[in-house]
Amino acid sequence: MSNTAPWIAAITEEHKKRSLIAEKPSMAFPLMADTIFVEEKIAAIDTILSGQLTMSTCVREYEVAFAKKVGAPYAVMVNSGSSANLIALAALVNPLRSEKLRPNDEVLIPAVCWSTSLWPIIQMGLKPVFVDVDPATMNICVKDVRKRITSNTRAILTVHVLGNTCNMSDLMSVVDEHKLILVEDTCESLGSTYAGKTLGTFGAFGTYSFYFSHHITTGEGGMVVCQTPEDADLLKCLRAHGWSRELSNKSEVHAQYPHVDTRFCFVNMGYNVRPTEIAGAIGLKQLERLGGMNTHRKENRKRIIHRLTSDSRWSGQLRFPAAPSNSDPAWFGLACLLDPAYRHQLREFQAHLIAHGIENRPLISGNFARQPAIKMLDIVVDASSFPGADDVGECGFFIGIHASSLSEEQIALIVEGFLSFSFEKQVIKIESQGMSTAFHEVESVTLVTGGSGLVGTALREHVQTNVQKDNTNWVFVSSKDADLTSYDETRKLFLIHKPTRVVHLAVKLMAGNSMMAHAADLLNDNLLINSNVLKCAHETGVEKLVSLLSSFAYPLEVTLPIREIDLHKGPMHPSVESYGTAKRVLDALTRSYRSQYGKAFVSLIATNIFGTCEIPRVDGPVVEGLIAKALDAKASGKSLSVRGTGEPWRQFLFAPDLAKVIVWALDEFDDDVPLNVVGEEVQIRKVAEKIAHLVGNVSIEFDTSFGDGPLHRTLCDAKLRKRWPEFCTTPFDEAIAHVVANAVGK
Repeated sequence: MSNTAPWIAAITEEHKKRSLIAEKPSMAFPLMADTIFVEEKIAAIDTILSGQLTMSTCVREYEVAFAKKVGAPYAVMVNSGSSANLIALAALVNPLRSEKLRPNDEVLIPAVCWSTSLWPIIQMGLKPVFVDVDPATMNICVKDVRKRITSNTRAILTVHVLGNTCNMSDLMSVVDEHKLILVEDTCESLGSTYAGKTLGTFGAFGTYSFYFSHHITTGEGGMVVCQTPEDADLLKCLRAHGWSRELSNKSEVHAQYPHVDTRFCFVNMGYNVRPTEIAGAIGLKQLERLGGMNTHRKENRKRIIHRLTSDSRWSGQLRFPAAPSNSDPAWFGLACLLDPAYRHQLREFQAHLIAHGIENRPLISGNFARQPAIKMLDIVVDASSFPGADDVGECGFFIGIHASSLSEEQIALIVEGFLSFSFEKQVIKIESQGMSTAFHEVESVTLVTGGSGLVGTALREHVQTNVQKDNTNWVFVSSKDADLTSYDETRKLFLIHKPTRVVHLAVKLMAGNSMMAHAADLLNDNLLINSNVLKCAHETGVEKLVSLLSSFAYPLEVTLPIREIDLHKGPMHPSVESYGTAKRVLDALTRSYRSQYGKAFVSLIATNIFGTCEIPRVDGPVVEGLIAKALDAKASGKSLSVRGTGEPWRQFLFAPDLAKVIVWALDEFDDDVPLNVVGEEVQIRKVAEKIAHLVGNVSIEFDTSFGDGPLHRTLCDAKLRKRWPEFCTTPFDEAIAHVVANAVGK
């Protein structure tokens, strides 16, 4: 085809004319913009003029070029992405496949998926098993994958949503561990990579779509890539009636059936999902543009998010799903999730965008387990067991990002459309504590991690006694509810309870000797807990977070009284280094979320905390340990043994007093620098004597083989006193009497 041919010049000129007089789209910012250029139109017309409209040379050239582009051994073109899914699953169950799935074998599929990702599983007699998704990526939750695997699980069909993916290293570990077959629906993610490898090429099959709005287009069209010649032959045979025409071993096959006309030799079941030659010709031109168009999409998304989050009206109303580390997404659109507090406004917000000329769509299906077809097909599934998919469905939508550079005017239109909306936080009703019929309005949910610990218990009692009319639902969780060292479990906890405020008390703590013996485990676990809680709080739109640090994090050598600004000014005592380091990192994380995202995250630093507990432990904190030893001494008739001379002074903070400060801080404290919360300073000797007296008839001995440590570790609480002048702590004698009486009574 000569580029100087008169008909090409005529088509080029006509293309220019029509582009100038083209009708404006009905939307000021449509979901997508036309990416069919004059070269594609010329290629299509040249194919029409050739008279070869059905699948031929251009399709085969496109298959070879596509396979090379994505890094797959084989590629088979079909008439749509849906057909690509169909023949991939049909190949998996085909009698001629050496490793095939059988009727009722289970195939895991994310609960957020396209309908024709799911239907082929059912159409092939297989059993779909939904898996939750992680709203942070919109993709399949690998932790939930592990939970859903049974002895009947044979395959996973993952859906790479809107250009993004899950952690493919983790997913492939599951695939390899359980010897599963992986199919990747990559119809929305052409060009995305993980660890440098193109999505769609990790599994046995990868499917792609060339629908008009996708990364590249042939109008309609799709592609399946695979890893083996056996699967390539199956796909080609299934694509076209079950014919033998495209088999790599067709000569041997035909030789076995000399009585059958080789032009019409049917060796398998099949469909007619062939593409047109026109589609192949367009695809060859579009493939050349893929890199450039994807670069524009990435840059446009980045610019829109930057402009939104830099606007003075921005206050975290939206969440933007992020890519896993080690991945490079070719974003399909700008996916957004409303802050959970605004989930009730999703439809209203989408209508608002339409009114401002910004076309939008839901995030695929939402939770597919809630689609009416599921009931019609008698698929038994608990739709409520997919909180991540519900979050995506109830809060999510996306707009286009286009394959050419957006103008400043277009971005300004998007920002104005988004931020001119009147966001109003949801007001829900819940049952009041202790009343079966009276209800009150709840404006927020406060989630307390470490809710069963010493401080959590005191906070619960304080809330029940003093905060019942606060229009806040308080949720106290413990390690029984979630393993906070797991991001997936932490994320699910936040999605279930949808907190607007968080009190982070959860910590892994050990006795002094054990801290050093298990220093690495202690540090790693606490770093994970703190990172997961703050990350999930940020991602789910938590408005306020109060974390509890420890005076152990202060340097060993420091000028007294110790002020908050001294926290990072020197090494800690070696025995508490791992624990203290985790607390210092928590302080750094808190400040980082404040500086990068404008989050109202703060932290408190408490001195030696004591309070009532179920069973005092000998290896517990100072007061708890002394009470436990005193009770043992009374029971055995021995003396209460106190380590050291008893001369040092320490500040002892009554847990209920700390609870008061936490509630106050949720509403009143907002500062980059932590806040010291201290109790009355009492000599260790006096503490032991008071406890021995309260327990009754217990003598004391001081074991001077143990060192005393510093004589004073006095923390300065001037900052708290200035911010909250009315605050006062419970006198130590009164507090210790209450705690010991509780312990003796038990």
